[in-house]
Parts: sequence; structure tokens; C-alpha cells
Amino acid sequence: MHYFFPHISAPLISGLGYPSFDSGWLPLISQDRTRSYRTVNHALGAVPSIVDVQVKSLDAPNDGFIFRGYGNGERDDDNNEPYGGVVYVYNDVDVLVIAPKAHNHRYPVGGSAIYTGEAPYWTGPNTQSSHAVQIRVRCWLEGALPVPCYNASDILMRSSSQNQNDTYQELEHGLERYPSLVRVRARLSQARAPQWYTDAQGSSVINFGVEGNWWKTGGLKFGYNDATIRLWTSSRQKFGRLFTATDGWGREMGEMTTGVVDVAVWCDVNAPLSYSAQVDFGPGIPEEQLEVPLPPGTPFLDDMYIQLLVKVNDNPNRGYLFDVVGSAMTNTLNPGLPCAYGGLIVAYSQNMIRMWRPNDDSGASVCIPVNFGQGLNSQAAQEGVLIVRIYAVYGALVEGLLQYPPVFVCSHYSLLYRDKGYEFPPIEIKHNLTSLAECDSACRSYRDCVTFTYDDSSNCGMYNKTDLSLVYDKDGCEIWTLFDRSYEGDEN
Repeated sequence: MHYFFPHISAPLISGLGYPSFDSGWLPLISQDRTRSYRTVNHALGAVPSIVDVQVKSLDAPNDGFIFRGYGNGERDDDNNEPYGGVVYVYNDVDVLVIAPKAHNHRYPVGGSAIYTGEAPYWTGPNTQSSHAVQIRVRCWLEGALPVPCYNASDILMRSSSQNQNDTYQELEHGLERYPSLVRVRARLSQARAPQWYTDAQGSSVINFGVEGNWWKTGGLKFGYNDATIRLWTSSRQKFGRLFTATDGWGREMGEMTTGVVDVAVWCDVNAPLSYSAQVDFGPGIPEEQLEVPLPPGTPFLDDMYIQLLVKVNDNPNRGYLFDVVGSAMTNTLNPGLPCAYGGLIVAYSQNMIRMWRPNDDSGASVCIPVNFGQGLNSQAAQEGVLIVRIYAVYGALVEGLLQYPPVFVCSHYSLLYRDKGYEFPPIEIKHNLTSLAECDSACRSYRDCVTFTYDDSSNCGMYNKTDLSLVYDKDGCEIWTLFDRSYEGDEN
């Protein structure tokens, strides 16, 4: 038997390397009994350093536009007001992606995978509420990224604690400049499955005033500037949560109050910056533009990493950067202070960026509730600057040159009698691999199996299992023609 299992070493990189995993586009449908969640198996064997969940609209009026996934459910289905979004958590094996699904309250409005809000509480182009979407998950392992310029780990945070250090932290990164990338996440120590991680968010999307069983909310929020990184979670006395995805979501993950936070910061990310822009927004901005055309010739965005941030103009977080959100949750029944709902929703297509922002005094584009962090640096920012950066990620700068690692498709075939070829179609196919270690265990689960790969240049290669020597090589071949190959030789 011949078996492909090479050792691949990668140089240190200063740009954003090729994703360690790319799921491609997969269907997801909110309010569907079986399709409102899905487990995406990345099988990397390590917790990714960065996880990017994209949500593509399939409907007019924003057909083809891509929204962001979000790291927390924020609310359940117990309130008769519309909400939306796609929530995700991840570990060393899977990314679990969840859309809204009614459980014990089936109000007519319900939850949607995409919800942009609507007048009079939201303003923006092309209001939309959609159930059927496509999702795409990309993961970067540590080796596919530059070395962080700042790390912080083992920060215990507890929602509903009256100890301020449990619900608010301010970390001095000491860089004296704005970092290129910042990732904040928490390992959920009370999760129903071990070692789930939730990514922190840039704004609360809903904030209830009165506490109660039907008004649980929270999350882990963060913002940063050129000196510090601020972290908040809910300090509500009884019903604050660090993470929640309960009834009202397609897969109930439960409610968690405790998480172990780690922070990674990257400086001088030298990935090619294909496009950047800064756009002022807010009710006081003359001739405000909530649609921004991308210039002709913008590279194919599937091959990009899109960074979307809000820079706050006012104290107490003046100059701090916060992540945008991917969907709206309106709250008129139980408004909290200083904002009842929030977040700047941003979506993009190949030629356009669209924004939706709160349009009521009770809403804010960055909402840090007074019941977070004992109210320290609480804010309702209605105006700010949207910062857009589009990075090329499918290559890395090595000694000043853009290098592209190989992209592999790994297919497992059963051997025909006496190794005269392979049984077609393949037993299993795995796509978008930069390391083939995971092919090893997958192929070993079959009695007669051989692993075939090809890269972007369509070079087919078959390697000896014992010494990794090249047994078969062919240019310009396609994966479905492999079964025609005959190989005369000893079986190893």
C-alpha cells in the first residue's frame, strides 16, 4: 500500500498565512429543526488562534452580501421582539455554528439568521430578515500567523460577581501604538462539551434594564487603543452571563458565568493591504453614507481577511477600537442604560460595503452597558468611524517576497486487486489542507486505502508510506482521473 504522509515545515511569517482550514460555503437555516445548527469539523488537533465565521445572504435585497458571525447569543426566545444572528463556539476539533430556533416561545417575529433591524429603531440600506443562508468557517493555527507582540492568558472572569476585577480588566500592552490585530476569547469552564471557546464581541447587541429569568443577557466585550485593552462582562447581580445560547437557538449550549480569558495581539502584520478606508457615521454626520462602493479591481474577497472596526469619538472610550456586529436585536420592552440595544452591523459584497446603525436615542453603535464591569467606562456611542481593512491572506511575506504555501486536496481511495489502480469514487475527500497529518488517521481507518493529493498547480503525487519517496508524479491531472492510473511495483 502506498500512503502520503509527508512532513511539511513552514518558515516564520510576518503576514497572514494561508488558513489552516476552510470549510467552503455550507447551508444553514434558522427556525429549521435540524438545519439551524451545524458542527464544522476542522480536525486540526489544536485550538485555532483565529476563527472567522462568515454568513452569506442568499436573498434580496442583500443577495451575496457577507455578514459576520458573533460569539454570544445575548438573548433567548422569551421576548416578542425580532432578533437575529449566527453564533459560534469552537475547540480543538470543531466549530459549532448556531442560528435562531424557537423553543418554548413561538412568537410570530422570532429569530432570523440575518436581521438588519428596521425603522424606526435602525437605519440603513435594504432592510432584511432571512432564514436560509450559507456559512463559511476559516481557522488559522498559530503557525499560520506572525508571532504575537503581546499575549495575556489565564485571566479569570466571572459574570454576576460584585468583585470588579471579575467583571472588568484593563491590560497595558505597552506597545505605544495601535496593534494590527487583537483577539480576545474565553474558554468556557462550564460548557456542556469540554474546552469550548467563545470570541469576545465589540458591543452588546441587547441590554435589559430589569433583571429576571426572561431577561438574561451578557457576553464578553473588548476594545483597545494604543496603550490598553479593556475587557468587560456582565456585573448584573443575578442574571448576567459571560456566554449564553439557550432556548431560542438551534443548538442549546446553556448559560455560562465563568471563563478563562486569553488575549493575543499582532503588530506590523505585513500581509498585503489590498484596500483600506475610514468612514464617519452617526446621526450628526452631514450627508452620512451607509453604502460605500469598493473600487474597481478589488481582489476576490474570498481570498481576503476583512477587518471591520469602530473607532469611538467620545469619552470614556475615545479612540478605542471595537469590533462591528453581524446582526440586530431590537429592545423596546425592557431597555437598559445607557443603551437598550446596539452594534454597528456591516456587510460587504465584491463591490460594496453596507452599514446599519441604531437610529433611536436608546440605541448605540457601541453599547457597553452600565451593568458591565460595575459601570466602569460604560458608554453608548452613537457616532464613530468605521475602519475597513482588506488583507490578502493566501500568502505570507518571507524575506520580502510573497510566498504561497501548497494547497492540498486529500482523497482516500480503496486499492484495486494487485494495485492495478484505485476504486472510484474515493472513500473520503478533505479539502484546503496545508498539513496532511490528519489524512494519516483518516486513511488508517480503512483496510485498503491510499492517499492521493494535488496542489494548486494540479500536480498529482503519490508517496511511499515507509520512506516518503515519490512513487508517482504527473502534471496537469485532475482528481477524478486518478482511478485510471496503473502502478506496477511492490506493495509497501
